[in-house]
Order: sequence, then structure tokens, then C-alpha cells
Amino acid sequence: MSNNKDKWIDVVAKLTKLTQEKKLLWVTTDSPSSTPSYVTIRISFATKYKGRSLRLYEKEFDHTSNRSIIGGLMFEETETVLELLDENGIGIWSFPGTRALSDLMSAVRFQISGANDFINDVLADDD
Repeated sequence: MSNNKDKWIDVVAKLTKLTQEKKLLWVTTDSPSSTPSYVTIRISFATKYKGRSLRLYEKEFDHTSNRSIIGGLMFEETETVLELLDENGIGIWSFPGTRALSDLMSAVRFQISGANDFINDVLADDD
């Protein structure tokens, strides 16, 4: 039996697959209301799956309080968060951070942007 981390990755991977297959549709939504002042929510999406509400968002930490220095260069720190919401839209539990969350965010952004339709329209245009 896989450990909890593997289960979380498997769940996020399945949500990503369902998103790519357009079986799970996301909408833009309001950002979580309770975030520390040093955190900026870049973008926030929501969906429902099996009767549960989910919110996916990307947060960026203020560069003055959280900076990573790699090879003398400074990088902003960002984190992708997937959380279960209660009936009032309040986050009650967040999935542990994994690379799979970034993959889900990419799939959701692609879906929301309509990029696939745009690509198909451009390729179908004979001009």
C-alpha cells in the first residue's frame, strides 16, 4: 500500500488528468480572504468534484520577507495550494505541497485560458 504522500500525489495527478480531459471544469474565483500581509494570491480557481468544493491558488511571498538566494541571484518564492472548502467556501484542509500541484495549476490555466481552442483556430485558418 502506498504511503500518504503517494496518495496525495495520485489524487492530484488524477485531478490533473480529469482537467486535461475536460471532465473536471474550473472557474476563476475569489482569493482566500485570510492570508498574511506578506502573501499575495496571484490567481485562484475553484471546482466541485464528487460533491466536494476545491480551490486551487498560487501564492507569492513578499520579496522582503522570503527570498531565496541561489548562485547570488534572488528568486521570489511561490507556492501552489489545493484545498478542500467547507459549505461557506472557507478552506478547511490543504493538500501537502508537491510538484504535482504545479502540474495541476498548469492544466487549469491552460483550460481556463481557452488556449486549446485558440491553437486549433489558428491552425485551421487558411490565411
